[in-house]
Amino acid sequence: MSYPLRWDPDLTKAEKGQTIVRDPLRASLAAAGIALAIGSMRPWAEGTAGGQPQEFGGFDGAGDGAILLFFAICLMLMARDRGFLRARDGARRWTPMIVGIICLADWFVARQQVEMQIAQWVRPGGTGALAPGFDLAGMGAVTAAVVGSFASLRRGEGRNGGPVSLLRPPRRSDIPTLATTIGALAGLGLGAAVAIDFIPAAVVDAPLVFFAGLGVIAGARLGQSVGRWLI
Repeated sequence: MSYPLRWDPDLTKAEKGQTIVRDPLRASLAAAGIALAIGSMRPWAEGTAGGQPQEFGGFDGAGDGAILLFFAICLMLMARDRGFLRARDGARRWTPMIVGIICLADWFVARQQVEMQIAQWVRPGGTGALAPGFDLAGMGAVTAAVVGSFASLRRGEGRNGGPVSLLRPPRRSDIPTLATTIGALAGLGLGAAVAIDFIPAAVVDAPLVFFAGLGVIAGARLGQSVGRWLI
């Protein structure tokens, strides 16, 4: 006796992954994007000049706030698509780190411009200071760089399975990943500092990205070597 073939409805449904709230990496990346977006639209500096209140925002001057807002949207889209944080190789794997580095580098450039604007208010006898919006954007940029670097540089865990936990007990196998991430961030800071100190503010944008990227590559390789040596 023969039976007709039947499809099992459960086999035709795509497997549902964890929500963003339950995935530490995706939640952190989404939070970084939200903080960066809000901070880029708020005033970055406040003060007085000529007895009148003054504000300088992300969309003033060179418009770095618009750049940060664009990448903030990119961060939130990457947090929504878990494939960026689990890719084994290719562009999707390295995109979170690259976007995070660009955000942090652009925030350094924006800080220099904001401080120049404050100096213009203070020079004739006015006042000026950084506003909370700029600090919020900085927190988002730093978080994006740290989480993006960790997601792109780690190996093995979380590439095929569930979410990667940032709260589990540390393991000896984590040393190379942590050393690589620390080295990359240290190289980023060193490269950005060199560019800001030795290149005029008017033309520092492209050299800053170049030196920061070079620092990340050198720092990551050095950190990876140290991490492998430690284990």
